[in-house]
Amino acid sequence: MLDQLYLLHELYPILAATIDLVFGLLIGSFLNVVITRLPLMLEQQWQQEAHFVLELEPTEPVTAAVSTQQLVWGRYAATANSQDLMTLSLPPP
Repeated sequence: MLDQLYLLHELYPILAATIDLVFGLLIGSFLNVVITRLPLMLEQQWQQEAHFVLELEPTEPVTAAVSTQQLVWGRYAATANSQDLMTLSLPPP
């Protein structure tokens, strides 16, 4: 199996590089979801379940604007806007 892959890379380097690029993009997209988005979604779900169990008022769900991505770590939020500038700000209380 590996011999065939090596042969493909030797005979058709551009095709092999294209296939490698496609697989790399697929794996990168999956890792983006797992590393970045899944923990935030799980945290939001846990907070909703905790509010339900403790019989507290439900909080508003976190929504993201199309032009701004906001990642929250503890009390601080790193915001990347459309100009790709990184700023550090406190989230609203």
